[in-house]
Amino acid sequence: MTTRVPAAGERIIVRRKTVSPPVRTVDEAAFDLERQNQDYLLFIEAGTGQDSVLYRSGNGLRLHQTSAWPERIVHGFVPVEISVRSADRLTTDEAVSRLEGSGEPFLFYADVDTGRGRVLHRCPNGQLELIAAG
Repeated sequence: MTTRVPAAGERIIVRRKTVSPPVRTVDEAAFDLERQNQDYLLFIEAGTGQDSVLYRSGNGLRLHQTSAWPERIVHGFVPVEISVRSADRLTTDEAVSRLEGSGEPFLFYADVDTGRGRVLHRCPNGQLELIAAG
């Protein structure tokens, strides 16, 4: 087996982690996001059973899911903008390319093979980390 050597300036995934996302309502996820002082939180939304990401966007919070079912989301008191688009199904290479081209700090997507949610994000050192729901 050969290992591909990245081209000059190309980012590689330096860490891969599989997690069992907790089941949360949007309000519980918002509380966890604030308590952990994170930019995003990968979780399973209680009403839909979907891998979801809650993140800071502009002046508020936004929710994106692997399969968008906005009518089934457990709504609470925290104001959240809900994406009505399902996450794009991508390979890891496609996700890296899309993140690199976007300039965004992270990308939430559905794995093309499993349909499970993944977050590819930039580390403080500029390298990439992949968090996969499993």
